[in-house]
Amino acid sequence: MAYEVEYGRLPTHTGSAVNSTLMATLTGNSTDNPRRIVFLEASEWKKGRGGTNSSGFCDPWDSASVYQIALDTNYDNLVTAGTNSTNITKKVAVWNIPTGTASEKTRRYVTSW
Repeated sequence: MAYEVEYGRLPTHTGSAVNSTLMATLTGNSTDNPRRIVFLEASEWKKGRGGTNSSGFCDPWDSASVYQIALDTNYDNLVTAGTNSTNITKKVAVWNIPTGTASEKTRRYVTSW
């Protein structure tokens, strides 16, 4: 949201994963962020802490569980988010899809932030 306040729009983003392109924008290392403002500080992924790796921005429990993001870039106050394609009235939605066994997924799943 701070990016939108600064630039008057949401960051350019394709796909659903919080990938290296979006991370570069939010960490101040992209031409999509010409003022080089750091909107998100992220370190290399560590178990229990989360962070980034070659897959994207991952949750603290598993380096393969990349956070997903939906941005309302057409400003219709609606984003489609989650594994069930839920429509919500927000500008930005972020969620993760846990990996591992069924019991591991149940223990790690976060439904609210």
